[in-house]
Formats: sequence, C-alpha cells, structure tokens
Amino acid sequence: MAQEESSDNGRHLLALGLVALIGLTGLVLMFKETTSTGQAVVRSPMIGCNADEVLLSARGVAALKQRGRAAYGEDFSPYTAASINYNGVGYCANAEVVRELLG
Repeated sequence: MAQEESSDNGRHLLALGLVALIGLTGLVLMFKETTSTGQAVVRSPMIGCNADEVLLSARGVAALKQRGRAAYGEDFSPYTAASINYNGVGYCANAEVVRELLG
C-alpha cells in the first residue's frame, strides 16, 4: 500500500512539473515574439502570409496608420501602401513598408 501511494505521488509530481514546463515555454514564446511596445508581431514567413510579408495585430495596423500619416500626410492609407489583408490570424502587410515606418 505504501508503494502505491509513493507511485501516485510521483505521478502527480511529474504531471505538475510537465504542466509548469509547458506554461513557462508558452510565456517565453509569447514575450519573445512581440516587440517592446507590443504593437506588432513580426514573423516571416507566417502561416497565411507570404515570405515578403509580416504579421501585424490590430494595434500594429493602427500604429502603422499613425506613423504613416505623420510621415506622408492625412491621405496615407496603410491598407493601400502596405497591401494589408486579414488572414484569419492577423493582418499580413508588406515587410518593407512596416520596417520603414515602425523600424
């Protein structure tokens, strides 16, 4: 009976350690893939985006719009200039335009 309890405790500890490891890995990946401002997630290539595109969040598109209007005037449209389209995960945008405006 003491062996069964010891075995059960070992399994519980292993399960707990595995869950903690998965959670920690998720947190590290989440913080690694965002910029310092958290506005744009830049990965290339991304599922649904072409090799010359980057993935932006809605906040990234807003930041691109704001910087573009400051640089080029009120007529600037990020959707036209960066060929932005939605792919179900985020917004794919031309990498050159994003790097020019957001760095």
